[in-house]
Amino acid sequence: MKKFLIGLVVVICILFLAIFGVYKFSFKPSVPVTPLDSPSTMTQLDLAKKFIPNNISLSLTGITATSNTNFSNDELTDLFISAFKDNPKISEYVKGLSVQAANNNTIYIYADINYKDIPVQAKLTFKCSAEDGKGIFHYESGKVGFISIPKEMLFDHLHDNSIIAVNKANSDIILRFSVLKNINIQSLSTTNGNLNIQFKGTLNFLQWLENNGYN
Repeated sequence: MKKFLIGLVVVICILFLAIFGVYKFSFKPSVPVTPLDSPSTMTQLDLAKKFIPNNISLSLTGITATSNTNFSNDELTDLFISAFKDNPKISEYVKGLSVQAANNNTIYIYADINYKDIPVQAKLTFKCSAEDGKGIFHYESGKVGFISIPKEMLFDHLHDNSIIAVNKANSDIILRFSVLKNINIQSLSTTNGNLNIQFKGTLNFLQWLENNGYN
């Protein structure tokens, strides 16, 4: 009986250590994140300033401007926090985010999640590209530890706002800046921890006159 109890205690200790080890090395948050309730450091004016063009062409029909801008990891994190913090379906579980631009047009989003008062960290992988004048983050995969996150679980909790649009069918998060009009994104790429955006802005004089009641 004594040997049985000792063996049982040993088994329980081994199971506890195994569970603790799995949690520590697979599920426990390891990448520092910014709290979701942090005040935004990027205002609409700051966002507009990043898209001030440096190459402007004037013609009889309108103005065309081309340029490029960069978003650092901190700026991307702030941008995504602004997009998600007012979503109650997200803020109920997600407590912090970190967005990191990696090589090969890859974006990683680390999210600290409070699951039944147990902190775990999810890692989401996106590929960025430009299509039809839009900046697109395509969902590639996601995991919490070794558990995969189906795209339905993620996109069922996302909705459109002034910063992003959601295409659930294609698993895409689409950048859209309501403060910026007539901006077409030509390309998206990642280098040295930055998201690089090449864009083109146009202002058609005739269309502007019509929109402002001068027709």
